Amino acid sequence: MKSLKTTFLALALVAGVSGAFVTKTANAASNAKQVSYDWIRFDRAGNITGTLTNKTVAQAQLITGCTGSNQLCASAISGPVLRYN
Repeated sequence: MKSLKTTFLALALVAGVSGAFVTKTANAASNAKQVSYDWIRFDRAGNITGTLTNKTVAQAQLITGCTGSNQLCASAISGPVLRYN
């Protein structure tokens, strides 16, 4: 009976360590997918109004508020563009 408890304890420990490793690996993979860009910002007239450095698409959208499909709002250097609503 004592060896059965020891076996279950060992299995629980292995499962916990394995779960932590899988979670850490999944989080690292998800963070690697978020590419950062340097952005050029534009006003509605098309004039350059500034830059954003080292921002992901989600961060640039949050900062600029641009999630639409109309006029150019921001353009990533060698990357995607954001448009005004």
